[in-house]
Amino acid sequence: MIPNKEWDDEISSSILENHFPHGASSKTLTHLGIMMKYGSENGLSYFDWHDPQLNKELYGSEKVPTIDFYKNPVPMVIYAGVQDKIVNIEDVRSIKENMQNIRYYKEIDGDHLSFFIGKDMTYVDDMIE
Repeated sequence: MIPNKEWDDEISSSILENHFPHGASSKTLTHLGIMMKYGSENGLSYFDWHDPQLNKELYGSEKVPTIDFYKNPVPMVIYAGVQDKIVNIEDVRSIKENMQNIRYYKEIDGDHLSFFIGKDMTYVDDMIE
């Protein structure tokens, strides 16, 4: 299935689908599922081991800490797909407006996978510049 026939390449989409989860570990997928189901104060938290003792050993607290993007001093670049069903474009726009360290921002008329399987990958030229 091609998420966006206008933007995404059918052959690349087929290859990507046949290699799912293509490098994602079960831990990563579990972490993503937990964050999607339960949320987090700042959108992202460290992995919850569901073991208070292990969490305390790893994070210094039984409660899993969140990652506050707004305090991140590292310069960032954001590319966003306006048709993305995984990452809501309004959330991305809000992050862009509230973070001080965004050096470049670009929206493309595509979805989450368009960054991997897009017919037009010229947005990559912007990254290089």
